[in-house]
Amino acid sequence: MSFPRYPKYKASGVKWLGDVPEEWEIKRSDSFLTYSRAQLDPKEFQGLEVFHYSIPVVQEIGQPI
Repeated sequence: MSFPRYPKYKASGVKWLGDVPEEWEIKRSDSFLTYSRAQLDPKEFQGLEVFHYSIPVVQEIGQPI
């Protein structure tokens, strides 16, 4: 599956990202995202399939555990 190309691109200024569509705004994610360090009760997720992403583990093995 491929998507149609944008008419014009510009350099993102981020090496790994490369060129982006000209109308895109480039900004740091921490300028518009928030995070929560709230602990979750495992009982709330009984019967559900949940993926736990441990950032140090993902960095070490490249996938969630």
